[in-house]
Amino acid sequence: MPLTMPSERLEEVGFLFEDPYDEPTFAEYHPAGTRYESETAPIAMRYYPYNRCAVVRCRDCQRHYLRYNEAGGYFTEIRIRALQPGLVIDAPSG
Repeated sequence: MPLTMPSERLEEVGFLFEDPYDEPTFAEYHPAGTRYESETAPIAMRYYPYNRCAVVRCRDCQRHYLRYNEAGGYFTEIRIRALQPGLVIDAPSG
């Protein structure tokens, strides 16, 4: 989450999951060898991290982002990615 984007400027508009208690997969979808932090990585809704995302909108610029909580061994960190419709794909669950 960039420091230049205060979280109070973002409003939740939806979620990419139905049941918050469901245990979605941690498998990622990268058929072209990308990584989830790659700018051209596909946004595959059934795969990590998108299967845990909230859709948020910036109150200032009206852009939409995907936001999720990255939970490591001893930390949690809020991360976001700009929602780019051209990268959204309907990949079958694996």
